[in-house]
Amino acid sequence: MTAPLTALPFKDVKRRAALASLDGQYCHEYRADLDTSNKLASGDISAPQVATLLRRSSPADHLMRPHPADSSVQLHLISVDGWRIEFYFVDTETVYTRVHKPAYHA
Repeated sequence: MTAPLTALPFKDVKRRAALASLDGQYCHEYRADLDTSNKLASGDISAPQVATLLRRSSPADHLMRPHPADSSVQLHLISVDGWRIEFYFVDTETVYTRVHKPAYHA
């Protein structure tokens, strides 16, 4: 995995991920529970719908943490309109790890 050298400002994070969704420049990280944890991968939500959610998000909806498999990679977590979208960047692609509606809302 390749991580950016510096943290991107939130507006750039959401723009980059939204554009990648619309342009097809994304992929999905394999997970055993991919069908339930990644509704984009299963086709239950479309890439344009994900892009719309990302564009609606604000800095208050965004968290970052190290990826559990590679701490040098910044994992972005955006919670907006009841959806949780988790992704990271590798070169020119956005890699979605989760796109789902959590069973509960805090």
